[in-house]
Amino acid sequence: MRSLSFLVALLAAAPLAAAEAYRWVDRDGVVHYSDQPAPGAQKIPLTIAPRPGSVAPPPPAASPRNPESTASNATRAAHCAFTSPAPDQVFQAAETVPVSLQVEPSMDAGDRVSVALNGATVEQWPSTATSMQLGPMPRGAYTLAATVTAADGSVKCAAATVAFNVFQPSVLSPGRKRTPR
Repeated sequence: MRSLSFLVALLAAAPLAAAEAYRWVDRDGVVHYSDQPAPGAQKIPLTIAPRPGSVAPPPPAASPRNPESTASNATRAAHCAFTSPAPDQVFQAAETVPVSLQVEPSMDAGDRVSVALNGATVEQWPSTATSMQLGPMPRGAYTLAATVTAADGSVKCAAATVAFNVFQPSVLSPGRKRTPR
């Protein structure tokens, strides 16, 4: 009976081992993910999510730099990453969330930054800015993504998506009241 259970578990896990995902940025700077390859798509590794209550695995190593970068200095590939918010950061009763993007080497004249919040472009983000306060932020779970494009329209770099949460007090759960000492 044990061998039959093991065989069933092994067969159920087989499709997960063969799963593939692809990531690409279209000409409008929108990041796409799919299980089907597309022209210019980059294959990304998939991992099985941890079980609820378990300890999360360490974050993956930084993604490889974009080999298709056509920055003015072709010998250096561009790299960008969010420095704020931190992955899985929780903001308690925050009206705004500070967002900061680090771009190395620094941006050239004509480079443009595009930031997406939960998949939608943040329209008020200045195209040459690398930091901004986003708000007002209602309670919820959010994801941020960013792409830096060169003056010729080519993608210079894309920051790894960062997830964060905003908790706001409510009538049913107004937060812990402090007792006077």
